[in-house]
Amino acid sequence: MVVESTGRFTSWVCRTSRARFFPRSGETKTPEYTALNARQKIPLLVDGDFRIGESAAIVAYLSQNYSTPEHALIPEEKSLQAKWLEWCIFIVAELDSTSLYVCAATA
Repeated sequence: MVVESTGRFTSWVCRTSRARFFPRSGETKTPEYTALNARQKIPLLVDGDFRIGESAAIVAYLSQNYSTPEHALIPEEKSLQAKWLEWCIFIVAELDSTSLYVCAATA
């Protein structure tokens, strides 16, 4: 399993699930990367023939496919799942979008 990402959330999940993690390298515009992800965005998870982007979707996929009772990525209790989802939405809607704005504004 290979992941390319800039997101702290995704990198933490990859370390927790023991996925190989590659930081952003500026190679998302290459023909090779575009063949993997036509949107040329990161993060991108490649698990065998399966590919998926977006931090929260990657975390959900990893949790559904690789969690163990000792290392659950998403809580099983419904109220804790809701809090987890709340944080996912906050990270995507607030932190990731703000980070992109700050990076673009200071570049």
